[in-house]
Amino acid sequence: MRMFKKLNFFNAFLKIKLLSERWTLVTNLRRYKLRFSHPFFPFIKFLVPLIKLFTSNVPPFFLSAIYSGNAVKCLCCGWAGKKFLISGDSERKCPNCGAIERDRLMYLFLQSRYDFFHRKLKILDIGPSIFIQDHLSSFKSFDYISIDLYNRLMIVQMDVTKMTFPDTNFDIILCSNVLEHIKNDVKAISEIYRVLKPGGFALILVPIGGEKTFEDSTIPPEKYAEYYGCAHHVRLYGLDIKEKLTLLGFKVKIEYFGNNLSQNFIEKYGLNKNEIFFIALK
Repeated sequence: MRMFKKLNFFNAFLKIKLLSERWTLVTNLRRYKLRFSHPFFPFIKFLVPLIKLFTSNVPPFFLSAIYSGNAVKCLCCGWAGKKFLISGDSERKCPNCGAIERDRLMYLFLQSRYDFFHRKLKILDIGPSIFIQDHLSSFKSFDYISIDLYNRLMIVQMDVTKMTFPDTNFDIILCSNVLEHIKNDVKAISEIYRVLKPGGFALILVPIGGEKTFEDSTIPPEKYAEYYGCAHHVRLYGLDIKEKLTLLGFKVKIEYFGNNLSQNFIEKYGLNKNEIFFIALK
């Protein structure tokens, strides 16, 4: 009976956590065009980030216990449970390691296509999730470096458009959902090409909105979410990113990796089958 009460408590706790993640009043007011005149709005505006603060560090043990089962499984850490968490971006998130859909799909892709985890490699990871950084940096066979201009949790703080690494320095470069945030993406891609070894490849993921890239320098930042789908994106790429990568020196292959997986497998392991991989070879 006590255990039942504890589970109810933690379920309620998680619901508060997920609600605070999915309805971020402070950061998404303009995006959703909400207007509040209620006298309690200043209090609510203060309360939401406070709830997020106190629920952001729920121990994985509690999450794993509440979601225990065998319906789903994380390919990254091996956790199994009855369901994934839903992140603030509506992606299925592992309650044990924090990996989201594209992390797991990229992990599976590298493992199955390139025997990635059994090779001695020098890897540059641009703006990775904390899980990916922690996991890849734990392999003794990898010489692994992560960079990000703003995130201080990365190994090195560095601007991808002005990297200080020497030429032809890395075997593999991972760049997942980064280029859509960078105004001068041509310079960023050129830098990626410069520091990649001949025979190496860059695995590039970006949100794709259609055949052609949409970018308009006259759109003000407060309208980015409306036009590009996110307040922090400066363009919405199309499949023609392949041509941009090719013009900057790469030989590019497009992989619709998720199409090779069954629907049951996708649901079991919480994957996004629509994710497109651009493999840029030097």
